[in-house]
Amino acid sequence: MSTDLKVSVEPRAPRAISDGYILVVDDDPSICDTLATMLQFKGYRTDIAHTGPAALQLARREPPDLVLLDVMMPEMDGLAVCREFRSDPLLADSRVVMLTARDGRKDVVQALEAGASDYVTKPFYIDELVARVRTNLEVKRYHDDLAAMLRISQAVSSSLEIEKVLYTVVSELAQVVQSDRASLIKIVDRHTGYVVATQDDPNLHNLSIDLDGYPEIQKASAEGDVVVVEDTHTDPLIGPVVHTLPARKSIMIVPLRVQRADLGEYVLQSSRRYWPYTEHEVKFARVVANAAANGLANAALYEQAAIDNQRLNRLANTDDQTGLFNHRYFYQRLEEEFKRADRYRSDLSLILLDIDHFKQVNDTYGHQQGDAVLRELAAVLHRTIRETDQLARYGGEEFAVLLPETNLSGAYQQAERLRRQVKAHYFEALSGKPLTISCGVACLPFSSEEFAAPRHRQDALISWADQALYTAKRGGRDRTITFEGRPSHE
Repeated sequence: MSTDLKVSVEPRAPRAISDGYILVVDDDPSICDTLATMLQFKGYRTDIAHTGPAALQLARREPPDLVLLDVMMPEMDGLAVCREFRSDPLLADSRVVMLTARDGRKDVVQALEAGASDYVTKPFYIDELVARVRTNLEVKRYHDDLAAMLRISQAVSSSLEIEKVLYTVVSELAQVVQSDRASLIKIVDRHTGYVVATQDDPNLHNLSIDLDGYPEIQKASAEGDVVVVEDTHTDPLIGPVVHTLPARKSIMIVPLRVQRADLGEYVLQSSRRYWPYTEHEVKFARVVANAAANGLANAALYEQAAIDNQRLNRLANTDDQTGLFNHRYFYQRLEEEFKRADRYRSDLSLILLDIDHFKQVNDTYGHQQGDAVLRELAAVLHRTIRETDQLARYGGEEFAVLLPETNLSGAYQQAERLRRQVKAHYFEALSGKPLTISCGVACLPFSSEEFAAPRHRQDALISWADQALYTAKRGGRDRTITFEGRPSHE
């Protein structure tokens, strides 16, 4: 054994806060072996490297929680290795404890400036080194927990997309408590649940599971408290279903205390293969569960607000009688399409149509049947127009169809199609008596090089279509007339 090591007798050391992963880097094999053996005895998982490049290769394969790093090594010294750890985003969170026979002030300053977290001079006592290891891992755990909670808090406060919030929660939980799997489960009843988020797949939502195969979830849900299974092979709670489980050592279930009853009941499930969960990890999981509950509540409030806004917008823009867009929304769309047509030099057409002799319908059948005719007509028009056309109730028995990127000929053909469909339709409210409409069509031919936008902008298009409709009504009704006039250049 190297003379750089001193062994003392000490009382039984407290158990490590977690199975931290420690990388021992020293060109002396005896020091590496001794340190690795002692650290494994204390409950840590270790790896060994005898050169700087080998250490970096191992670390990039699996970033260690802590590195015990000798300063004096051939090929690449410890200071250079430490600088590599600090400059690599993958390794920057690893704690580095430098080991060296040099104890001068300059040497200590160089190690700290290189990014070392701690500094131990040789020869050293194993018990002292293990205490330094434990302290550094506690600091790392504190920083990791703090960073994880910051990420969760940011997700909960900045993102109101419930799927994103829940995926962030389970991912951070799995990372911090070193779990193979973490999921958020919604409880439907004692026997049925849904996996609504898992760190395995951000796109997995609402996977149905039979809770009879998860007695630990049933217990946590029933008691409203955390359930921890330290060893699935010896715990009687898991005994009846242990043969159905994948290889798992420990399972933790944490209920979410969601204040809004309408959101349902949820639990966080976390499991891993090799060692039981510690009290510290259970406390952290409780904190995560509280954050998840707040995230659920915030996201639910946002979704409800979005639904309410959509409903209000729909009420503001929709005609109550027909369900079509109303006069106000039609003018808004007309202005938008006018600007777009002017910018891209594309034609914009308008059809104004009116029910022929609608007063006679109300006088003969009553206003309730007249309203039913309006609804039936709206349905016929809606299924006849193209997807790009905008249909609105313009007022009374008059309707408007806005046709982007459509010239006068195309608009005329569409108006005729509407007129024929209405004439052929069997109106229940009229017991099959035919109904006809008259159509006026106008176009702003922006695609024509000779065309200049009218002085009154979109109002001119309405005026032209209205003149054409008036001509159709005076000409005998049940027909389509186009406005052929052109604005003068001003």
